[in-house]
Amino acid sequence: MRFSPDLIRSAGLHLLQDPIWQTHPRLPFAGLEAILPVFDLLPVPPIAADIPEAALPALSPAFKNLDLETLLLLRRYFYSRIHLDFAARWAEALMRFCELRLPSLQERARQKWGTAAQGRQNMLEVGIFLLDAALVLEDLRFLNTALKLSDLKWLFSDNAYKRRAPHPELAEVWQWRFALVSHFLLERVEEAVRHG
Repeated sequence: MRFSPDLIRSAGLHLLQDPIWQTHPRLPFAGLEAILPVFDLLPVPPIAADIPEAALPALSPAFKNLDLETLLLLRRYFYSRIHLDFAARWAEALMRFCELRLPSLQERARQKWGTAAQGRQNMLEVGIFLLDAALVLEDLRFLNTALKLSDLKWLFSDNAYKRRAPHPELAEVWQWRFALVSHFLLERVEEAVRHG
């Protein structure tokens, strides 16, 4: 993934003003309130990550049991700071799966979600979830796995963000968010090392 801070900022200026993404049901901008100002990006209006009243998913944490609604619910738990132990168990399971299956991840994602494009888009969201886990749980193992995902050429092309008319695709928004959060976390790690 080759996103410079300047590209993160310029893409963010475009994306954050796009009402399609501000109200998108996958919540691409939720949980970014503390990160956007670091890149001189104005915060978006508060995004409600309302938790449905449904009980916790009954399926055990595993990639084979993951569906998109569960993934969104897990992300909401991180943003709302509730059920963190439950979300952490899922993050741990998905992290291990990605680490162990890295060479075959593209084919596994395609099989799970039906097409290469859907597999790519949904694996990007899994990466977002791992970055959220790194941020909220302050556990660098999740960042490490997310960075390994960012090296996968099928997941992140060299020209990772392309402005499309009139709107970029969700996968491109996920790439931007991935770059934003991973840059932020890496800067925090470097600062912690400097101040040792």
